[in-house]
Amino acid sequence: MTGPEVPGAAGVAQPVRGRPDTERLRRTARWFVDRGVVVKGHPLVWHTLTAPWLLGLPTAEVEQVQRARIRRDVADLAGLIDMWDAINEVVIMPVFDREDNGIRRLCRELGRIPTVRLAFDEARVTNPSATLLLNDFDMSTAYECLIGHLMRAELEGLNDYRIPDWPSTPDGEARQADEVVRHYTTLVSHPAVQAITYWGLSDDGAWLGAPGGLVRKDGTPKPSYDALRGLIKGAWWLEPTRLVTDAAGRLQVSGFLGDYELSAAAGSTTLGLRTPGPGSAQARLG
Repeated sequence: MTGPEVPGAAGVAQPVRGRPDTERLRRTARWFVDRGVVVKGHPLVWHTLTAPWLLGLPTAEVEQVQRARIRRDVADLAGLIDMWDAINEVVIMPVFDREDNGIRRLCRELGRIPTVRLAFDEARVTNPSATLLLNDFDMSTAYECLIGHLMRAELEGLNDYRIPDWPSTPDGEARQADEVVRHYTTLVSHPAVQAITYWGLSDDGAWLGAPGGLVRKDGTPKPSYDALRGLIKGAWWLEPTRLVTDAAGRLQVSGFLGDYELSAAAGSTTLGLRTPGPGSAQARLG
């Protein structure tokens, strides 16, 4: 069961410098976890609810304090809270005009993307397995700039769009392998699916330069290649199997559609399964 958010903004966790409110938050989180609830922390960086004493610090010290505070809270609450809104409402953060505060000033001087990176980097290095979220209500083009490359206005179609470098990374390859297994397993389990097409075996010459192939540009197989081969030639492959007929010379076989070789002392033949679902077929040996 997914449950509540535990507030974790600087103004709540440490209203007085040097006196974080960690134990109260731990007790709250523990109460929910003990009752089977998944707790999310909200948030690690936010300009609206922040410690007032940050305002009197130089920007460089605000950054130092904020980095330390992220590491502290993520570490102290690991195991109880492993899901965090790493940063909240960063689109309006540098232009927020209702009041001045240290986080607003930090974001204005660093920029939105470096501030996002600050929050994610500190949280990730502290708890590598945590789920980290970019939370915002503003879905404008300013938000789009935070999450990816934008196609230049002068380009007329997506096929004209290329980013300078799109490498295949270990994290990306691990995610690809997981998604390939889940996607193929889902498709193969559905009786309406007759064929599956995977576009682009190799990263070399891939569409838009995206590293979506099953093998890298140098021809070495990715984890997705090994995972898919493990399904097709492993989990789903019917190895040579010894069976005994009943008194009428019949065998009961369950397998994928395709061709099967039957062999016995009298000879061998090929039997084709062409129609999904229960059925029967005759084969003569010798």
